[in-house]
Amino acid sequence: MLERNSPAQTPRRARSIANLVDEGPLSRTFLYSAIKEGRLKARKAGRRTVVLDDDYRAFLQALPVIVVPGFDPGFDPGVGGRPDAGN
Repeated sequence: MLERNSPAQTPRRARSIANLVDEGPLSRTFLYSAIKEGRLKARKAGRRTVVLDDDYRAFLQALPVIVVPGFDPGFDPGVGGRPDAGN
């Protein structure tokens, strides 16, 4: 007998815009703007707009990275204490 995969075992491959808004930090307006501009691939399933997980991941990876002036990503405050603490 074949066992059926439960929803918890089967990863989603696509999400609706409503699901993306509920799960993530981006707004509905931002997502639809990205779709209209061609930066986010979407598909239609009847009236519903869906985005494949791989396309959403690629879209997020393509967003600009924030560069903070003076920030050293290699600095570890847990190693040797603060550099200005007079150690």
